[in-house]
Amino acid sequence: MSLNAFLNALSPELSAALRPLVRTTQIPVLGPVLGGPTDQLAGAPWLPAGTEHPACACCGKPLALFLQLRTDPILAAFPGLEAGLLVQLFYCIDGDGPCEVEAETWEAFNTSTVGRIVPITEGGGSGQARLPGQSIVGWQPAHELPDPEELPSPLREDLDGDTWMALGEFCHDGDKLGGWPAWVQGPELPSCRKCGSKMLFLFQVDSNCGVDHMFGDVGTAHLSYCEKHPEELGFGWACG
Repeated sequence: MSLNAFLNALSPELSAALRPLVRTTQIPVLGPVLGGPTDQLAGAPWLPAGTEHPACACCGKPLALFLQLRTDPILAAFPGLEAGLLVQLFYCIDGDGPCEVEAETWEAFNTSTVGRIVPITEGGGSGQARLPGQSIVGWQPAHELPDPEELPSPLREDLDGDTWMALGEFCHDGDKLGGWPAWVQGPELPSCRKCGSKMLFLFQVDSNCGVDHMFGDVGTAHLSYCEKHPEELGFGWACG
């Protein structure tokens, strides 16, 4: 069933309440690694001149690139980001338990994860590829509703069980840019460490999708940023 058909089948009151909550997410279309300062999942990061490949503060080994995104194509959808930059997310894949536990990598800010924004410059080169990479060669838009846990409380409390379960089908799993996060244990967007503002959802990384890694017991991870302090990037995950 399409999202529009689902909304049409609801009561007029519930449909009217849900329609303003519809957002568009972008599903990555993946292709061979292109290299350079491009959009990609895993693979070798682009290291502008003067930047280094980050290491895990827990085990000391080079972190794996999980995500690299150019800001230019997404500026209109994500306020606070500036042009000419790369969003990069690195995560430890070497702890085999100790780093995950000691650094509490499920928390949005931890010592085994590095989220950063770097400039796209003339100089630079590729870092180390710790995982097989894929370029994001395009985006497939999809409409979705929020996870039922994220609905306003009066609306959430009035839902019957069948509608609650059906709503969950219209918040996409898998890797995606923007839209609504698919939560495993309820909404967990962090607050900015600098200003305390609730951070904005940027990208969802799901277990064993575009990145060959599993978070805990097939968990789902979310990258968020602060509109006022976009250099503040949080990355946390949860599993069932």
